[in-house]
Amino acid sequence: MVTYNLIESKPSTKEVGDWILETVRHSYMVEYFLNQLNIGQSDLQRPHDLEGLGNKLSWPVIKGLAIQNRKKDPVFFRTMVLPSIRYHQIQYHHVQWNEPKFNPDAEEMKVGAVDSICSMLENREYQGGYHSFKDIREIIVRSDPKKQGWLWNAYSRMREIPIPHTHRIKTLDEIHNIGIPQNIHDRVVIRVQETLEMLASRYGYEDIRS
Repeated sequence: MVTYNLIESKPSTKEVGDWILETVRHSYMVEYFLNQLNIGQSDLQRPHDLEGLGNKLSWPVIKGLAIQNRKKDPVFFRTMVLPSIRYHQIQYHHVQWNEPKFNPDAEEMKVGAVDSICSMLENREYQGGYHSFKDIREIIVRSDPKKQGWLWNAYSRMREIPIPHTHRIKTLDEIHNIGIPQNIHDRVVIRVQETLEMLASRYGYEDIRS
């Protein structure tokens, strides 16, 4: 049976840089839609995915998700990547989405639905790659019936809004504000810098670029 260990599977500098850039783009996309839809005020872990325990810029998440595309092997994914996904899911918005109270006015459920649809709009290999809004419609039909109402509501509103140009965020040296509140943008830039400093001082990653 094939086995993997943490030392052999340590992310390369490029993999770390690419992961941070992908994370920033996803955070911007979610923040963009939350701002456009005027929701998410109850989630204190903002910018999305970048603050609090389990955030995507923490080492327990980086070490697994930065290497997620390295091997197309179920054992590799289950052993090296899935633990990082599980750790990230302790974030407030994931806990609320995965263990909902089903309050019809629950702001956190609206955030979870927006996050889910944004992730489908991205090219995530473990989710089957990029999905169009037409593809997403078919996925919602097959989703958990208890979440369909939230997903349909977010879907119907998001498809009427132009998708943000996250591709304009090309490097970690120059993070363009693609349409989110300035205070959120400023905090994203700070979190990236904090992360680069942490990775250099604790894990030896110098001169991370993407």
